Amino acid sequence: MTLQCDRSAWNAKRRKRYAEDLEHRERRKAQHRAYYAVHKEQIKERQRRRSWAKKLSDFWRRLARFYGISREQYEALLAQQGGVCGICRKPPQEPLCVDHSHATGRVRGLLCRKCNTALGSFDDDVSVMAAGIAYLRKAAADLGTHRLASRPSCRYGEHSRKS
Repeated sequence: MTLQCDRSAWNAKRRKRYAEDLEHRERRKAQHRAYYAVHKEQIKERQRRRSWAKKLSDFWRRLARFYGISREQYEALLAQQGGVCGICRKPPQEPLCVDHSHATGRVRGLLCRKCNTALGSFDDDVSVMAAGIAYLRKAAADLGTHRLASRPSCRYGEHSRKS
């Protein structure tokens, strides 16, 4: 306990000197810059490893906290779906999102971010999704009669016009 008090007093003195002594501060900054210049690659690699490991550990912790499933259950769900998104069937570029019912909290499956966002945008309402599907089918049928310009330079609201 005494060691902790001594250390905090010593740290307070160091912080005070750094704050008040401009020459000392510039000398310390120069030392840190020189160290960084020599060890830049090792420092960046260490940061990358820590960052990736932290993201992964946070991901597994969130699964348990929000959805009540373990890493093994997540991996079992992923294997059950063949390692792909439950809707678009594409292989993931990043860990798949856990899709769950907002009413019951029950996990339904794993989805890619785009599919999960789409379901969320429709508030998990089947009738709204069915209306969206009907809209897309009608638009596909009408595509032959009315077309927007398919040029990459075409912006929203600008239709192709013959001059």
